[in-house]
Amino acid sequence: MTPRTVSWLQILLVVLLVTPAVLFAQQQNERERLEILLRSREQRALKDSVTVRIMLDLAQEYRKTSPEQAMSVARRAEELARDLGDNAGLAMAFTSSGITYAQQGSWVRALNHFLKALKLREELDDQHGMAALLSNIGIVHGRLNDEERALQYHLRAVKFFQLSNDRQGLAYSYNNIGVISMEQGKYDEAIQNFQSSLELKKELRDRPGIASTYLNLGITYYLLGGLSRALENFQYSAKLYESLGDKHGMAEAMQRMGMLHLRRNAPEKAFTIGNKALKLARETNSRVTERNLLKLLSDARSAMGDPTTALRYYQEYTALKDSLFNEESSKRINEMTTSYEVAQREKSERENELLKRDRRISEMELERRATMLRQQDQDIELLNRNRRISELQIERQDATLRTQELEAAEQDNRIRLLNKNRELLERDRALKESELERQAWLRNFFIISSVLLILVMLLLANRYRLKKRSAKILEEKNLALEEANIEIRRHETQLERQNEELEKLNNEKNELFGIVSHDLRNPIGGIRMLAESIAEDGRSDEYRQRKAVMVYETADDLLELVKNLLDINRLESGRKMLDSEPVPLSPILDRVVENHERWAKKKEIAVNVRCEDSLPPIQGDDSAIKQILDNLLSNALKYSPPGKHVFIDVDQVDAMLRIEVRDEGPGLTEEDRERLYEKFAKLSARPTGGEYSTGLGLSIVKKLVETMEGEIVCVSNPGDGARFIVTLPASG
Repeated sequence: MTPRTVSWLQILLVVLLVTPAVLFAQQQNERERLEILLRSREQRALKDSVTVRIMLDLAQEYRKTSPEQAMSVARRAEELARDLGDNAGLAMAFTSSGITYAQQGSWVRALNHFLKALKLREELDDQHGMAALLSNIGIVHGRLNDEERALQYHLRAVKFFQLSNDRQGLAYSYNNIGVISMEQGKYDEAIQNFQSSLELKKELRDRPGIASTYLNLGITYYLLGGLSRALENFQYSAKLYESLGDKHGMAEAMQRMGMLHLRRNAPEKAFTIGNKALKLARETNSRVTERNLLKLLSDARSAMGDPTTALRYYQEYTALKDSLFNEESSKRINEMTTSYEVAQREKSERENELLKRDRRISEMELERRATMLRQQDQDIELLNRNRRISELQIERQDATLRTQELEAAEQDNRIRLLNKNRELLERDRALKESELERQAWLRNFFIISSVLLILVMLLLANRYRLKKRSAKILEEKNLALEEANIEIRRHETQLERQNEELEKLNNEKNELFGIVSHDLRNPIGGIRMLAESIAEDGRSDEYRQRKAVMVYETADDLLELVKNLLDINRLESGRKMLDSEPVPLSPILDRVVENHERWAKKKEIAVNVRCEDSLPPIQGDDSAIKQILDNLLSNALKYSPPGKHVFIDVDQVDAMLRIEVRDEGPGLTEEDRERLYEKFAKLSARPTGGEYSTGLGLSIVKKLVETMEGEIVCVSNPGDGARFIVTLPASG
């Protein structure tokens, strides 16, 4: 199977509108609540941005079970946001539609909607929204086999997420970059990115994102040939999707599990799981997943010796594959047609807008000219009226010319008198203005003097207050000096205690440096020598195979050391968070025994397990329980001589489960038992097969057991082997 066959639908698109992890029944209640709220606002004719957000939340709920309803509600939100001029809501509506198109495999339409949303986010200068959309666009380009462009978009998204300190966005970007590395066959880089994404999502308790990343890790291990690790990650993913009520994710994870069982030559298991997944895919209309499941069922039935049923499934697979191809082609043609029509419509609207603007300008110009004409008519009418009045006055003047001549002298006298009166009035006005200016100057002088007087009084009062405050501060400082002397003496006592703790930490540091300089250098040197011997010419394939196995085992020892160092650091720093949920013990115990089966066979040690299926699950963290069992069984095998037995017994004692791991090794002295759980402890007993021991395993086991409110006890005497008894609380 090539990397191109990896499905991209398991990737959760980074919209940063991720819903909280709730149970399926709670999701049903949330959807009903949003439907009731939306109907209530529509009945009251409330059309605002709040209604847009409610529609988008409802579309997100619909997307889990009914993509068609999700698309319908998102389009309604888009229309309302456009009418309101709500660009932020419009960008969210485009994003919601793009996610739904991507879920249905319509990648070109999804890209079109994401680009529209990105343009709006850039106009709003919304860096957080731009980062999410850049990540989504990178996913779509990856699905369209343009990996270089996809990687460019994801790296741009990472920069924006780092600027805004968005840990959730970074988690999803690492996940998406990991998928691109997996597509390019760079599996180590892919696993590294997936692990970085998984750590961030666990810190954020983002259960949908955790499920997606587990699925991606499983696919990577599947491609590397690590089927056990792949199955473990697929099972974790399916379990989380089931608790979230995400049928689409469950179908994806179960499809991968079916492919793995088919690869393991277990077609019956593959068919059973694939049949269940097919029902879920059809319920959610996940047609791409349905197509892949039909191919899986056809291959499974063929391997089971049922060619008739296999042919029927293959015919359904071929029909659906052709249908998806035709639909995608039709969708692309429709999209191109729609884009052309939208461009033409926008061009027509711009032309109509220009015509309307020109028409308004012309109407305003005509109105202005009409106003000018009316004004001119009024002026002409006034002139005519004045002319008639003038003519009447001329006639009257002609009639009274002689009277006016007689009165001319008298009028001249009156004019001279009026001129004198006007001069007197102007002189009186100048005197009054001078008086007003003088009064204004006096008023301003009084105001400025009053302000200065008030300022002087305030300064004097402030100086008196500062003097009293200085005396009080001096008294308080004397008291503070006395308290400081007492505090200094207390700090001296604390410093003495801290020096003791630092000396202890320094000793641990020296031990750690000793391990790093010795225990890391030796495996790396061994790997280098083995690699050189493999590369020598003339070596047989059998010799190289044997040396390659030795390289693998040495690398496992080195990986165990690094893993133990990281685990003990996380436990002591409090950064390792453990879940508390019911965990069935039997499946984990089977996986641990299976992982150590090769080493047990090599030393001819029989591992006897007694664990009844009727026992209740443990209340704790599944990965921590697996690590406890793994360390205890590993120690039992290391210190047991060849040909001996290791016994694992599980019983229920009241409300606790009792796990006992017993070996037939050399046992422990009293001094060993006292130092048993210390970090880097080197005991008198030594591994019987030359195995490697870091001295951290039992220290990690004790911290994990106590974190889950359990207890660990060791019963051993020299020559009688060792018994490790772990008690953990049972669920319920």
